[in-house]
Amino acid sequence: MSEIVGHVDARDRPVISLTIPNQEDSFLVTVDTGFNRQLLIHRSDIARLHCDFFDLAIAVELAGRERRTLEVARSQILWFERSRDVEVLIGPGSQPRTALADEPIGLIGTALLSPHKLTIDFAARRVVISENED
Repeated sequence: MSEIVGHVDARDRPVISLTIPNQEDSFLVTVDTGFNRQLLIHRSDIARLHCDFFDLAIAVELAGRERRTLEVARSQILWFERSRDVEVLIGPGSQPRTALADEPIGLIGTALLSPHKLTIDFAARRVVISENED
């Protein structure tokens, strides 16, 4: 069974590393089961994904029930060692910043996690997303 393995970081966030096809650069994202889209990346880090931008924005409700309109883009990631097209929401960025190597730059949500099995073991500090073999 194929797996994506991550960890629980020092701030108790479940994180995994994502890679862009044909790129050596990878980046961390937080696994967020309260986010029902595929991927949300902070505006200041969006250039890392080599996105195709659309003239499209959608209304979303963020944590704390704040409503925002976010731009939508499309990119590709390696998902279970295969290239996969993903919808990327571009989240608000208060100011340009450089992400630290161990700092997540966005969220991965349930639209990408489904239909896989997600295991978060806080005691072992381990995150595993298992590919559904059906």
